[in-house]
Amino acid sequence: MTNNKFLAWMSFALFILSAGIILIFVLFASVFSDLVENPSIIVLVIGVFSLLGTIMGFLSFKAAQAKVGGIGGLVILLLVLFVIPVGRESTYSLPQPEVSVQEQTNRTGIAEIDHVIDTVLARDLNAQIQLLQFSILPCTYREGLGGPPKCLDGEVEGTEIEVFPFLGPEGHHMHKEEMADWSGIQASDVYAVYRNSKQVYSDEAYPAGEYAIIFTTDSENFYLTLQVTGGKIVRIDNNFGVPADIDLNRVASEIILAP
Repeated sequence: MTNNKFLAWMSFALFILSAGIILIFVLFASVFSDLVENPSIIVLVIGVFSLLGTIMGFLSFKAAQAKVGGIGGLVILLLVLFVIPVGRESTYSLPQPEVSVQEQTNRTGIAEIDHVIDTVLARDLNAQIQLLQFSILPCTYREGLGGPPKCLDGEVEGTEIEVFPFLGPEGHHMHKEEMADWSGIQASDVYAVYRNSKQVYSDEAYPAGEYAIIFTTDSENFYLTLQVTGGKIVRIDNNFGVPADIDLNRVASEIILAP
């Protein structure tokens, strides 16, 4: 008799516990979804409690508590087996996708910079040449890379000529007359745009721009930096390495488009 009472009360308690967990589970479903990675564990616990309550209830069915616990536990067990899995699948297995706006990464909102970017990425050689700001500098016959532009055959040293500067490990200039043989700016994507700081190298022969646009290329160990002022490219820097090596804290006074 004592054992039957114990089973009856245990059955009733397990029924109440299972019903309480279901109630909390339903009322705070969003909280459970954040705190519990796999909500099916909660459903499994409810199923075990209700199964035990059902078994104990029917073993001591003569007691009133056992009848409540046994029948109630059976109802919850059926609910767990057939109803909750459907609701759980719709709630957790099919989450609503997060809606996000994909920002166009090569836009700065500065018209003259965006025009340069569009022209470069289009790989239109004639349009790219139109963006070049040629420097007028006296030529020299001195040998070696860097320094003033080199005179072409027949030019008198010191003659002012139109050239475009390229800066890399060493600098050089291309005469305006030679641009027909130029392959153009072969860029694949924009990496970053920033306003130059005073730390960026600049002199009369190799002027820095107000802005710098970093482009990646098809080669993972080579990138280009275009120096831009007033919507014109005033210098092209050929860089070996990866853009991530750039110390933006040093060369940038303001980052317009972050990497």
